[in-house]
Amino acid sequence: MFGIYRFLLALNVVFFHILSVPSIGPLAVYSFFILSGFLMTHIMHQTYFYNAAGLKKYFLNRFYRLYPVYWCFLIISIIIIFIVGHEFSESFHSNIKYPNSLSSFFANVTMIYPDLEPSKYPIRVSP
Repeated sequence: MFGIYRFLLALNVVFFHILSVPSIGPLAVYSFFILSGFLMTHIMHQTYFYNAAGLKKYFLNRFYRLYPVYWCFLIISIIIIFIVGHEFSESFHSNIKYPNSLSSFFANVTMIYPDLEPSKYPIRVSP
């Protein structure tokens, strides 16, 4: 039941952004965050528990859920940058560039950006 409600809230956000339907987007975002926070707390309490083994299981699950897909998109982005060139990719988004240092390579591979606002990190292969 919560999944359907979250889907409807996400759909309202999409309608707000794409179709400019007034008033429903911000309310849907806040409701989505509240419901997601409740569900995360419930899942942590019921499935992973609050101990070292449970947290390890949780972080391993998050790793398997996020990183393989991200790395696939990272590879696709590198191929796209190679095909269309830096000039076109930078005109599309100013931060789309190949990493030029070990720290920017590490940040792009791990999604751990040394910035308080990762969206403003100067080099992101796959924003």
